Order: sequence, then C-alpha cells, then structure tokens
Amino acid sequence: MTRRTVCLDAHEILMAREAAYGPMATSWEEVAELAARLATPDDTPGQRAVLVLVATKLVRRKHSPANPDHLRDACGYLGILAEQEAQRNEGEVDGPAAAPAAANDVPWAGRPAAREG
Repeated sequence: MTRRTVCLDAHEILMAREAAYGPMATSWEEVAELAARLATPDDTPGQRAVLVLVATKLVRRKHSPANPDHLRDACGYLGILAEQEAQRNEGEVDGPAAAPAAANDVPWAGRPAAREG
C-alpha cells in the first residue's frame, strides 16, 4: 500500500462518514461541545479523551438512531471511564486496569468490531 492509496482510501471513508453523519465541521463542533459539558474540572486527560469518544457516538446516533453500534460503543467507552474513575478513587490514576478473566466477563465483548469508526 502506498501513501497515495492510503490517502485515497481515507478520503473515501471520510466522504462516506460525512454523507452518513453530516458535515464534519458541524459534527466535530457538536462533539466538542458535548464532551465539554460532560467533563468535570477534576477529569484527567485520559478521562476527557474517553468523553470525546462517548460524545462522538452520541452525536452520530442523532444521524442514524437505528444503528446499534453507536450506543454499544458508547457503553463500552463509559465502562472504560468507570474503570478510570475507580482507579482515580483508589489513587491509581496511571495504573492499567485489571483485565477481565475472559471475554464473557464484559458485556460488550465477543461482538465483532464495527467498521464505521
């Protein structure tokens, strides 16, 4: 794969997303505003990053509410945020979360990953 094919593929993906979710600039403004409203002054940079992912999925849901991936992905991200909160409350903000014993230990595991981003 060359730089040219990577860029052409990326362009096609972005155009498809824009067709599905509306103008990118508008969507990113909505994502930024929602993530800012969800954040607290005490959130770590990692927590703020997760909130951006949650906000992205909720904004996309506006444009395609029948797509279950948006809510499923947002739930997965919220699970990560819950782990981060628990670590922060235990004084382990920078430590890795304990991995589940098996994929069946988390509700979103075992499902194929969505390709829509």
